[in-house]
Amino acid sequence: MRGNSQKAGVLLLQKRKSILAVILSVLLTLSALTVSLAPAVSAAAAQKSAETEARAVLDKVGWNFKSAYNWCVKNLKYTKHVPSDNANYGIEKFACYGFGNKKGNCYCFSACLYEMGKLLNENIHVVHGTVPYRTGGSGPHSWNEVIRNGKTYVCDAEFEQESIQKKRSYTNGYMFTYGTKGTWKYSNIKRVN
Repeated sequence: MRGNSQKAGVLLLQKRKSILAVILSVLLTLSALTVSLAPAVSAAAAQKSAETEARAVLDKVGWNFKSAYNWCVKNLKYTKHVPSDNANYGIEKFACYGFGNKKGNCYCFSACLYEMGKLLNENIHVVHGTVPYRTGGSGPHSWNEVIRNGKTYVCDAEFEQESIQKKRSYTNGYMFTYGTKGTWKYSNIKRVN
């Protein structure tokens, strides 16, 4: 009798180990699936959040493009390297950071204006390229292009904010054309969207 109960105990233990192995396998599979879906989910969440933030700003300042632009100039504090100097960080992520923290680099400025411009049905693009440094050389920069009546206009809220702070003679960063006297010399121009 005792031998039978020992065998039954061993069989029960083996069944439990098998069940645990199956459960562990399922959990590992689900964990891998969750990790592979995480970037897609976070990108979708960032898009929804950026749009929600853009709507909230437009509800405050008015649903017109000039008001959206002015909000960027007056409410975003330029902060170098924040949140990232990697242009591939993502428009939605830059916009979320800008809206949420009221600061950021040029990528945040252009992303916030882009998100509001989309809601206003503007033909708007985020552009990456380079601008010259006063000390020589050039560095990466981001701004917006708006297409109206077949003509391309530059909107560079960060340029305007910096120009006002440094008391330059030309401070308008709203709806000018490339090559306008007093603006930056934009080069290596690439539309991101």
